[in-house]
Amino acid sequence: MAPYLCIVSFLLFSFSSALASNYDVSAVFVFGDSLVDSGNNNNLQSLAKANFLPYGRDFDTHKPTGRFANGRLVPDFIASRLGLDLAPAYVSANDNVLQGVNFASAGSGLLESTGLVFVRHFSLPAQVDHFQNVLDNNITAKLGSKRARELSSQAIYYITVGSNDLVNNYYLLPASPLAVRYTPERFQSLLLAEYHKQLQRLHGSGGRKFVLASLTALGCSPINLLRYNVAKKGKCVDFLNDAAARFNADLKASVVKWSSSLPGSHIVFANSFDYVLDLVRNPAAHGYKVGDQACCSGIGKNGAIVFCLRNVTTCDDTSSYVYWDEFHPSSRVYGELADRFWEGSVQDSYPINVKQLSTL
Repeated sequence: MAPYLCIVSFLLFSFSSALASNYDVSAVFVFGDSLVDSGNNNNLQSLAKANFLPYGRDFDTHKPTGRFANGRLVPDFIASRLGLDLAPAYVSANDNVLQGVNFASAGSGLLESTGLVFVRHFSLPAQVDHFQNVLDNNITAKLGSKRARELSSQAIYYITVGSNDLVNNYYLLPASPLAVRYTPERFQSLLLAEYHKQLQRLHGSGGRKFVLASLTALGCSPINLLRYNVAKKGKCVDFLNDAAARFNADLKASVVKWSSSLPGSHIVFANSFDYVLDLVRNPAAHGYKVGDQACCSGIGKNGAIVFCLRNVTTCDDTSSYVYWDEFHPSSRVYGELADRFWEGSVQDSYPINVKQLSTL
C-alpha cells in the first residue's frame, strides 16, 4: 500500500506542477469584501464574522475558516485552476506568502466610511497597505528585490469590492449622510476614482494582471428582499439592482481606459451580475430549486435573517440553493462563476477571460 500511495502522490504532484507551468501566474492576491474574505475578520472586533459552523461545512476541511460560504470562494477555484495553493488569509499567512495572500475583509468597501455598522474591518486602501507590507517585509526578504518584482508582475490580483459602499453606506437605512451630500452619479464617480487610485498603488508595486469582479445582483439577495418587503418569486429590489448595474457598466467601461493609463497592465472585468440575476429569476433552468431563500437560515420572510447564526439549522442540500446565507451565494454558484470567468465569453469576462490573462 505504501509504494502505491507514494506513486499516486508523485503523480498528483507532477500533475499539479505541470498544470501550474502552463500558465504564467506566480500567485493570486485577493482583495475585497465578504464575497472573498477567507478569515481576516476572525480576530477583529467585528459583527461580520464567519468563523463558526455551519460556515465551511462543505469546505475541503469541513471546518469554518472565516469564508462566508459553505465551501470555496471564486478565487479559491481560480487558484486551483492555476495549480496554486489557496491564498491564506493575511492575518494568518505568516511566511506562507509566495503563492498568494487573501487580504479581503467582510464589511469593507472602497471608502473608509463604508461598513461602520459592522464595527471593525479593513477597507480596500488598508488592504493595499497590507499587501505592500507583505511584499516589502516577506516576499522581498525571501526572494530579493528582482525576484520579488517578477513574482508581483506575474501574479493575478483579484478584486471584489463596491457592494458595501452601496448597500451599507450610500443606501443604508434609514438615511445616509453621503446620500444627502452626493447624487448617485457623483457618488459612483467618487467610488471609481478611489478604485483607480488603489489600482495605481498595486501597479506601482509591480501588479500587472488584474481581475475586477462586478457587483452581483444586490437587489436579489434574501436580506434585501426582506428589508424591502419583496415577496413575489423572481422579483428583486429594482433600485439596488439598477445601482449595481450602473456601477458595473462604468467599471467595465473603465477597464480599457485604466489599462492604457497603467503601462503593461492587463485588466479583466468579470461579470457576476447577469448570471446571478438569471439564477434568481430562473433557478430551475440551471438545476437549482430555490433562488430567493437562504440555505443557512430559518426565520424571517424569504428565509432571510440578519446573519447566518452559529449552528443554525440549514437546508439539507446546499447545491439546490442559489444563496448560502442572507447575502452570499452558495459555493456551487461560486464554482460556476469561476468557470465563466476562467474560460467564458466576453459577456462573462471582458475583454479577455482569466485563462487568457493567465498566459500573458
